Order: sequence, then C-alpha cells, then structure tokens
Amino acid sequence: MRTEIHADPSSPLQDILDMLPPGATVTLAPGIYRQKLQIRTPGLTLVGAGADQTRLVYDDYAQKVHPDGREYNTFRTWTLAVCADGVSLRDLSVVNDALSPREKGQEVALSVYGDDFLMEDCVLRSVFDGRSGGFAAAPAHALEQKEGFLFRNCAFTREEAVADGSIFLARPWRDYGLAVFEACSYEAHICPAGFDPWLDSGRDKTARFLESPLRPGRVPWAKAQRES
Repeated sequence: MRTEIHADPSSPLQDILDMLPPGATVTLAPGIYRQKLQIRTPGLTLVGAGADQTRLVYDDYAQKVHPDGREYNTFRTWTLAVCADGVSLRDLSVVNDALSPREKGQEVALSVYGDDFLMEDCVLRSVFDGRSGGFAAAPAHALEQKEGFLFRNCAFTREEAVADGSIFLARPWRDYGLAVFEACSYEAHICPAGFDPWLDSGRDKTARFLESPLRPGRVPWAKAQRES
C-alpha cells in the first residue's frame, strides 16, 4: 500500500522525508515552511495546496559562512535539494528569499541531482534582485547523460521590474549541459536569443539546448527538439 501522510508548517519536514519509504506521498497544508530540505528517498511526491499557498522557503547565500568555517558557495545555498530519482513536486513554490545577491552572492532555490524529476506545467517567475539580467536554468550534465532538464508546458513569467530581454532561458554551467524547452510560453523578459554561452567559456560548442517549437531569433547553436 502506498504511504500517504500530511504535514503542516510546524512539522519537522526533514525528519518526515527521511523516514518515508520509496514512493510515498506527503501532502503539505498551506503555509510557509521555513526549512532547508533534502529529498534523499526515491519516488517521493510532495503535493501542496497551490503555488501561492504552500511555500518552501529558506535564505542561504553564497558568502554566508557555514559551520565548517567555509563559505556556502553556490552549491550549498539551496532551499530544496532533490538527491534521489523519480521525485515529483506539485502545487507548491520553492523560494530562496536571501535577497541582495550583489552583496551576498548567488542564492539557489532548487537543486536537482536525481533523474526522472517531474517539472511540468510549472510557472518559473523571474524576480527583480537589483541586477540587470539572469538565467532561468544552468544545466551541468556529462556527455554520456542522454536526459537533462525538461521544461514541458511551463510558463516563464516575471515581476514588473524585470526588464524586457534581460533573462536567458539557460546557460551551460558545465560542458554538455542539456536542457529541453517543450511547448513553453514566455513573457517579454526572455531574451529573443534564448540562450547564453556563458562568457568566453566556449560551451556553446558542447551545450545541448533544444526547443519545441524553436523560436525565430534563437542562437544558432540551439536546435529544434526533433533534431536531437
């Protein structure tokens, strides 16, 4: 029998996640869950009461000093880290509200290290943080990985202060980064070029960025999904 439990903002959510068997479902009541969380069990499903009602929130940032004496850097700033395969999130938001990245460094809301992570019919909202631009995704995949980030039927939206053309859909964090954008909608803050090579890294030569349909004006190294 599939395990289903309920939690609210007062629940020790990390303890709950760690004790659950693979394939379990956690239903989250409305509220703000100010907890730094990792999902380490495969097949878990987290279901909220709506993206505007159930919010997983934390405020770590790159220049914050960790208890081990080192700065967090980018990789440890996540609010939620998915470290298992087959995980699904529905009807909730994942937020890093540290703010002021110019002074504090990068701030990650969601990190995904597992396969078969469901990120479909989502709203990816760009918020104004004082900087002139940004990136919705930064994939880092090895060449042998044939599946990467898939955004299907997602809406890329913005706060009013985010300028037109200031946000790229993706940049390759490492060589061979793989991201697919399928049947998504974009507001005017998404740069017509779509994708950024990341400075002079040369990663435009290895990046695997695909879109369906491929919009006019995209960088020449972005491909239509059917060409993959």
